Amino acid sequence: NEISDLVTGESLTVNGDPTWQSEGMHFDETGDALVLPDVTLNSAFTLLTHPNFEDNDGTSFQYFMSFGSAFGADSMNWYLSEVSEASPDADAIRIIDAGATANHKIADYWPDSNNLPLAVTIEGTTKQHYLDGEPVGTQTGVNAGMSDNTVKDLYIGGRSDSSAARHFGGIMRYVIIFNDKALDPAHIRELQKNPYQILRSKL
Repeated sequence: NEISDLVTGESLTVNGDPTWQSEGMHFDETGDALVLPDVTLNSAFTLLTHPNFEDNDGTSFQYFMSFGSAFGADSMNWYLSEVSEASPDADAIRIIDAGATANHKIADYWPDSNNLPLAVTIEGTTKQHYLDGEPVGTQTGVNAGMSDNTVKDLYIGGRSDSSAARHFGGIMRYVIIFNDKALDPAHIRELQKNPYQILRSKL
């Protein structure tokens, strides 16, 4: 089914032509994105997704999520670098604080598989990456972290400026966001084994 056929009201904007498939949402890497308006994030939050890339042989980055400008104050952008980049096949997240100081030095290299769950927890100045439920990289103290009660549109499958070279290509099985909470490793592992339990979770 077309996603636009399944969405009612004005709570979600559909860019391009992403479609539901049996495994999740399919994005074509040329213009597909979902836009959730007026999402609030604080200085602590958790992001989880399970992307299945069709390929990573382009010339730029594939964005999972984009919250505010990639270069603006109080923003979050999560992406994978493609093979032509200086650090290819790297899972990176850029957090920019209110003073426009960027924290995006973590680059955790993608494994041979292009189909594994990812997670990131943010707690103030500390970022922790997870791959398939296991911690794989930590960074602390690079900047002040994002301000509490930051409200922006959240783009899934593309960057907030809709740059043609910044779209995701493949299937995203799910996107889960916990605002105001950096989940511990046990909860990350539990959710990535069965992400749909969130419907009844009391995390």
